[in-house]
Amino acid sequence: MIILEREREREREREDRTSISFLNLTNLPGFLFAKKLCSLIVSIILFTSLSTRGVFFNVETAHAAEDANGTCGDNLIWVFTGATGNLTISGTGDMDEYNGTNMPWYSFKDSITSLTIESGVTSIGACAFYSCSSLTGSLTIPEGVTTINSNAFYSCIGFNGELTLPESLKNIDIAAFINCSGLTGSITIPAGVTNIGSYAFCEIGLTAINVHADNADYASVDGILYNKALTTLIQCP
Repeated sequence: MIILEREREREREREDRTSISFLNLTNLPGFLFAKKLCSLIVSIILFTSLSTRGVFFNVETAHAAEDANGTCGDNLIWVFTGATGNLTISGTGDMDEYNGTNMPWYSFKDSITSLTIESGVTSIGACAFYSCSSLTGSLTIPEGVTTINSNAFYSCIGFNGELTLPESLKNIDIAAFINCSGLTGSITIPAGVTNIGSYAFCEIGLTAINVHADNADYASVDGILYNKALTTLIQCP
C-alpha cells in the first residue's frame, strides 16, 4: 500500500509540472501566447528539417566538383578545375559534336561557371555547352574558330556580359546561341560569315546585331539583321 501511494504521488507531481508548464503559456495575453506557440512550432519544424538534411547529423555533405580532364576532339583536350569552376578547351582542330547529354562534362555541367576556349580551336561542337546554365560573365569566341555548330550554347542563361565573335568565323549554325538571355550589348557579324542558321540568336539579350560592311551575304539596319538584299528579316533583337 505504501509503494502504491508513493507511485500515485509521483504521478500527481508529473501532472502538476505539466499543468504549470502549460499555464506559463496560457496565462500570457492572447497574442503573446500565439507568438510563443508559433515560435515553438517553427523551431520544431526547423530542427526536423535541418536534421533530415544532415546539418546536425552529418548525413550528407556538400562538396565542390572534383578536377577532371579528357579529350573533346582528335587534337583537343579539356581541363576542369573544381576550385574555380573553370573549363578550358585547348589544342588544335575541331571539337567533337554531342547531343546534349553525352558531353564529357555533362555530369558536372552545373558546376562550370567560366569557360576558356584557347586559340587553336577551329569549331565549337554541336551541343557542346548545352544548358550549361551556371556559366557567367562574357563569352569570347577566339580567332581561328570558323564554325559554331547547332545548339552549341543552347540555354546558357547564366551569361551576363557581351558576346565577341572572331573575324575568322564563317558559319553560325541553327540555334547556336538560342536562349542565352543574359548576353547583352551589340555584336558585329564578321565579313566572312556566309551562313547564319535559324534561331541562332533567338531569345538572346542583345540590343543590336550589326554586320561588317564587307559581308557579302548579310546586312544590318538599325541593329536588325537582314539578308544582303534587305528582303528577309532574320533577327530583330
